[in-house]
Amino acid sequence: MSFESCCHGSPFDWAQDDKLTMTTHTMKQLFTRIGLNQKETKIFLTLLELGAQPVSVIGKRAGVPRTTMYTILEKLKGLGLIEEFERAGIQYYKCIPVDSLPDVLKRQESELHQTMELLNQNLPQLASLESTLSITPKVQFFEGKEEVKKMYLDVMRKEGKFDAFLDASYVKKMLPELHFELPKILQEEEGTSRELVVDNAAGKEYQKLFKTRHHQIKLLPKSMQFAADMIIARDTLYMTAYGKGVMSAVEIYSPELAAAQRVVFESVWNGA
Repeated sequence: MSFESCCHGSPFDWAQDDKLTMTTHTMKQLFTRIGLNQKETKIFLTLLELGAQPVSVIGKRAGVPRTTMYTILEKLKGLGLIEEFERAGIQYYKCIPVDSLPDVLKRQESELHQTMELLNQNLPQLASLESTLSITPKVQFFEGKEEVKKMYLDVMRKEGKFDAFLDASYVKKMLPELHFELPKILQEEEGTSRELVVDNAAGKEYQKLFKTRHHQIKLLPKSMQFAADMIIARDTLYMTAYGKGVMSAVEIYSPELAAAQRVVFESVWNGA
């Protein structure tokens, strides 16, 4: 069976949102193990169907913005899944031959083996550093809309599971482009979250639009009002404060602080 025939219709059909079937589940697993998320897989399969094309054609066919396309194509190229060449002053991209995919996996296996060897060599030193620094919070600050926006996008993509306190009205007002985008990214990345949302018009709208089995949303008691958000991940806290036309955020890596805030969240969640 050829690689293309693993799915019904063309590879591009498989890549369309909400068209995954049980038949294509193994292909989805394949690309996840190679290191691609759903959007990156979609671009690869689109390019596999189209053949060599400039970024504008690939992006238009896949429905992905040009700026995002360059980031994804660079990752695919870094993984050895696509090649880039120039023709008449225009950069083209094409997939590697399908029968070369086993070579990609063999190279990843070799790189993983080398990484394991390096880890084993450095593990004692890393362990000694951990024993002296593990209780020290690592803090990073974000000032202004663009930096806060980047922090939120990074959280959605790297934290697979989290809890949060949220006032949707501030996000909708000060980061309107993210208000509807962040829940979609969470779904694309197959993440799970529980959110306690301030009870106002934006909060009710947010709950109605985005509450699912994997994205649980409850409204806070009316008495609980605040101009800030807090995301509680496994080992990290992300806190955003909203002022008059300005915003700032802080990321605190501390398993101890994250665990403490999670206790508070659980108490409020169970009582909401």
